[in-house]
Amino acid sequence: VNQLGEVEACKRFTRLMTIMIRVQLSSKAFREFFRTQYMISNIVDKMAPLMQTVLNIS
Repeated sequence: VNQLGEVEACKRFTRLMTIMIRVQLSSKAFREFFRTQYMISNIVDKMAPLMQTVLNIS
């Protein structure tokens, strides 16, 4: 802190915290996206046998 000065240290700390929050928000968005994609693909996989049964396709 002495080398940079208190003001510069506060600026860098604030910048670091901002970057960390952005990374957390981005990773949360990616997790939600992949969770949604997994759920959609899981539903599609479950629908195929049902549609075969309903349409009586062998």
